[in-house]
Amino acid sequence: MPSFYAVQRLFDGRAFVGLGLTSPFGLSGKFDRDWFGRYDSIESKLKTINIGPVIAVPVGDNFSIGAGFDAQYADST
Repeated sequence: MPSFYAVQRLFDGRAFVGLGLTSPFGLSGKFDRDWFGRYDSIESKLKTINIGPVIAVPVGDNFSIGAGFDAQYADST
């Protein structure tokens, strides 16, 4: 599954912002029209896109406090 992550230093290293773009779930399936489960499904698809922006502030040399959220779009057939 594809993913992309980026981080940018702000205010001469006193804060950081980051962004993650992923596709955590995805599948597709296509079956013959005469298969046993044809009354349930002969085709299925699931696509998702997750975006996660974050911000962090260093507290000392080896510790940072950060916050962020995840927003996810899903489409299924």
